[in-house]
Amino acid sequence: MDHTNHSVDSTRWEFVTFSFDGRYYGVHVVDTKEIIKPPRITKVFHTQKRIFGMINHRGDIYVVFDIRPLLGLEASVLGAESRIIIMKDRIGPRFGFLVDAIGDIMQGEEYYASKQAEAEEDRIIEGVFRKGDETINIIDMQRIYGFKD
Repeated sequence: MDHTNHSVDSTRWEFVTFSFDGRYYGVHVVDTKEIIKPPRITKVFHTQKRIFGMINHRGDIYVVFDIRPLLGLEASVLGAESRIIIMKDRIGPRFGFLVDAIGDIMQGEEYYASKQAEAEEDRIIEGVFRKGDETINIIDMQRIYGFKD
């Protein structure tokens, strides 16, 4: 991703990080409701490819998205370290997404907000967070849910 067209925000940021194929991504901590081990996931046929299935969590039904294909990766497969990150309702009502593994909560001040992306897999990237030598792509969860164009 070309960082010359990005703006730097010096606010203190916090992100929940997770991995797909060993590469780390993140979402804003303030948008995250909880992280759970996947319960039984019910597949729903004739839906969008980004929908992995549905879960019943504490009596509420949640849609579980598979965002790996939106990043140009193979579809998700449940593994021992797989988790579902459930987002707060202000991002979209009752949904979460499947990740290969959870990383850390990362904090820092060096965050670059993306401009309009060219590549399909970059369209869901909201920005880039840097801490030391680590660079983490931040996912725009509202775009995943479909609230943004």
